[in-house]
Amino acid sequence: MVSVNALAEKILERAPKSVAEAGDYLLETLTGGRLQRGKFLEDPLALMGPPYFVSRYLAQVTVRALKGEYDTLDEVMAGLGALSERNPPIIERKREISDGRVVLPEAKVVDLQYPVIGENGIWQSSIEALVTSGPLRDREVRISIRSDRNRTSCFLVPNLWIHSTIAAYNLAPIHDGADKCVFEAIPETFIVVEPLRQVNATAVARSLHCSKPQLDQIRRGKGDVTVQTLKGQLVHALFDRMLEGGITTPNDYEAAYHEALPSFLVPLASVTDRYFDEIAFRADVLRHLEALKDFIDCHPHLLEHTQLELKRYSATIGIQGRIDAIFREGNRLDILELKTGTRLRPEDHAQLFIYRLLLSDLVRRWQRNDGQDVEITTRLLSSIDGSFAPLRVTTDFYQVLDARNKLVAIQYALGRTSAYIAPRYEGFNEKVCGNCPSWTRGHCKDTSDLFGDRPDSRESPELEYFRRFTRLVERERWYADQEVADLLDDSRLEFRVKNFRTIRGARIVSGEEPFTFEFEENTSDLGCGDTVLIHAGRISSSPTYHGLVREVGTKQIRVSIPLKNLAAAAFEAQSWIIDRFPSDVTAEASHTALYDFLVAPMDEKKKVVLGFPSSQRRGGCAEGADGVVSSAETFRLASIEASSPYRARASRHPVSAASPLAAGAATPPLRGGESGSLNSSQIEAIRRAANCEVFHLIWGPPGTGKTRIIPEIVRCAGGRVLLGAFTNTAVDKMLMALLEHDPTTHFLRVGRASDSPELAGKISGDSADFFTHDLARKYGSVRAVREALQQAAIVGATAHRASTIPYLRAAAFEMAIVDEAAQLTEPLTLGLILRARRFVLIGDDRQLPPVVRARELGQSMFERLKGETQNVTLIETQYRMHPGIMEVSNRLFYDGRLRSGVGADERTPPDGAPVVFIPVESDRDGRSNPDEARAVVELVRSFTRDRGIDPESIGIVSPFRAQVVLLRQMLPGSGVAIDTVERFQGGERDIMILSFVRSRGTGFVFDDRRLNVAITRARRKLILVAHPELFQRSRYAWICTFTETLKTAGTI
Repeated sequence: MVSVNALAEKILERAPKSVAEAGDYLLETLTGGRLQRGKFLEDPLALMGPPYFVSRYLAQVTVRALKGEYDTLDEVMAGLGALSERNPPIIERKREISDGRVVLPEAKVVDLQYPVIGENGIWQSSIEALVTSGPLRDREVRISIRSDRNRTSCFLVPNLWIHSTIAAYNLAPIHDGADKCVFEAIPETFIVVEPLRQVNATAVARSLHCSKPQLDQIRRGKGDVTVQTLKGQLVHALFDRMLEGGITTPNDYEAAYHEALPSFLVPLASVTDRYFDEIAFRADVLRHLEALKDFIDCHPHLLEHTQLELKRYSATIGIQGRIDAIFREGNRLDILELKTGTRLRPEDHAQLFIYRLLLSDLVRRWQRNDGQDVEITTRLLSSIDGSFAPLRVTTDFYQVLDARNKLVAIQYALGRTSAYIAPRYEGFNEKVCGNCPSWTRGHCKDTSDLFGDRPDSRESPELEYFRRFTRLVERERWYADQEVADLLDDSRLEFRVKNFRTIRGARIVSGEEPFTFEFEENTSDLGCGDTVLIHAGRISSSPTYHGLVREVGTKQIRVSIPLKNLAAAAFEAQSWIIDRFPSDVTAEASHTALYDFLVAPMDEKKKVVLGFPSSQRRGGCAEGADGVVSSAETFRLASIEASSPYRARASRHPVSAASPLAAGAATPPLRGGESGSLNSSQIEAIRRAANCEVFHLIWGPPGTGKTRIIPEIVRCAGGRVLLGAFTNTAVDKMLMALLEHDPTTHFLRVGRASDSPELAGKISGDSADFFTHDLARKYGSVRAVREALQQAAIVGATAHRASTIPYLRAAAFEMAIVDEAAQLTEPLTLGLILRARRFVLIGDDRQLPPVVRARELGQSMFERLKGETQNVTLIETQYRMHPGIMEVSNRLFYDGRLRSGVGADERTPPDGAPVVFIPVESDRDGRSNPDEARAVVELVRSFTRDRGIDPESIGIVSPFRAQVVLLRQMLPGSGVAIDTVERFQGGERDIMILSFVRSRGTGFVFDDRRLNVAITRARRKLILVAHPELFQRSRYAWICTFTETLKTAGTI
């Protein structure tokens, strides 16, 4: 049988268009084409017997692929990857229980027997799994578990699922047969489910006795921000500042307080009312500082040997945590956790216990290297009185691990269509909930009703919608967490390098700031702004550092690392691995938006989102023949949870009588005769968007001036307007369009001016009045900031911030305008449109969709609502491309509906024809193509060297990151923009060169939306470089009419 690695490579080369096609190829390869699809699905066990002898696990992977149970091809490849050579980290066993005991470092579950009770009253369960690492690799094993010997492991089985990954420790062997090894769980046995997946230590500590609160936290998202929460965060920030030294007098306290306060003023202003006592708040915080100062005075060594906010990961027990402060002096290690509440809770001690577990691997390595024991002390520090309490052990390793395993199971179940475990409903069970305070039990009952956890609960349309998208968001998070798991697995280093996530062999360059590392070859596609993890392998037992890429080249990378007391000497004497660190901030934002949608009252906007037929709602753009908007009544405001300060207030604000959009008012004329600079389709889009009762969609193909119409819609909106998009760049472009339209426009951008330098540079007044963070720093008081926030008529923010920050969750707008809406997932779009009474989505579903791995999440709200054609306006005139370039996109993707607003003489190519196809004979089917790369380099040099064309006016795109990396290596420091299609959306260049890499058309290469984006980045000249047969057998064969040779293309 073909090796698994070879099988995976063949599938990648074949590039199947669907998961089912990959399944067909798997079956064909494993059986030599002798077993038909239908017969195999009727009897999957046939693959395990003669003459195939395929493992049960691989047979199950094939079945799931054929049935389309995987979301993506990446999932299929991950399933096969489990059979590759693996060497995951394991926990070092204690000597007293190691003799005769077996460790399974990694195994894939293939069958489960749930607990059943025997006649003797003892429960029994079992796990059958394929071992994928260690001495028993490729063997099937059976683990028998009895409740009288290991109750925790016995009742863990219902939380497992087929193909879950487990690591099992301290198993007692019973039988070693030719077909299967049998083990028994003993009291010392423990099992780790998905050990590389990281669960937050705080979540584990909170779930030791019941996982329901953490489940509710996941589904609520960000949760409510309170004054007490913000005060605690402020005290933590000031404690970090105190440990840096230099705060010794009351004046120092005041200065530190006023320096840190601005970061908290906007949320404070959002969750407090006009009766908030700022003086009392300040005095309370300063009392905390005085208590902490007394503690530091008694322990002066803390100022010399501290590391703050140290984040640790365990690749063995799957827990991560951020420790407030660690102090190491000689062979002594102090772990300090700051608590700002009025009392210490059992879960605080449990959290400290978990932190100690997190550091155990690191401490053992220190002991081996230094040859001496390390004394560990763990303490909780109270900022109320400066007292500290030593760890009071209220739990043990087995209870911690059990809580952690169940949280992993909950996360997996939330992402499944049919959850195999239901949310626990114990709100009325005295035996289970008797230890919880009454308010906790009451809250648990309320959330059980809200989320439909009761067994007899009725599913409303809102709840059905909420559950569907909660499932999709959690499925997407599961895929994102796998990237973190890959990073923690040393045996996946080559995989990460091949996928351009990693630079290895990096060494520190002394004397340069920020931290600068050099290496022989840049094997990544890291870019400025990427978050990275710097480590030396074996992450659980070695130092790790989070950083932000400031600059990257072919031989060097500069990284800022926000750790106090960290010097370059920490990186000397060894080489380092620099990994892109996956930072998925969208899951929490999506859950928050979905929660806000669930508790919002039923109004016309909510009916639109839920897909109510137009007969059951007022519609999107209800206007008379003269273009006048019909009535605008006040929407009903239903009651929402009294505990939540974030309410759907937009419904309280009907269109005012003075608004140009009130009943009987005509659409206001375009300002200053500027209608002459707008074409008819743009004017129609402005009119219909401004007049919509509930929503309108503006379909803007590339170069049609979508952003130019936003200022007019804002002016005609008749109330406060929220401008939003997925990226910060897109939000800034919207706001810059306002300034270009009217330089006196005032708006409020959520964020800081330093993060939006181009936008800040176009503001004629004081930029501090235009950015929330700078405004807070300028005014310095909650009252002044609150007034400024309330007076802002135009606010700009990303979808993520609109979903999560208290200011926007509590705000009410007349209209939300969302740009690049086709790139937003539906939950993130909710985060913007929920804040307003009406909404306008601007986008193009013929360009790139949301970048997600969960298929169903890939359809944007824009694409879904576009089916209501009466609420869509197409902007049909483009101004970016030469008419010849536009015609390629127009013919292939827009059914001839586009018109050109520029003539050929206005976009004259620098040389020859505007569209050229250069065939390159190369039968490569990988993800990079050196032959094509050499052709592209020759073209670039011809333009820049022979014709004097500015390199910055040239762009190169490819569907494959491997080709992008290769081209960057071949054109170092050239000034030419080289990137994937996804990263180029929104950009444009005079000359665009497309490198297709492969000789056969695949679903990835010939994805319509990807190809459309690539083509439409060019203003004056488009050059397609590909195998001559690539287009011939596809619907793109017409492109072959633009064929030129490389030689003639350089001289046309």
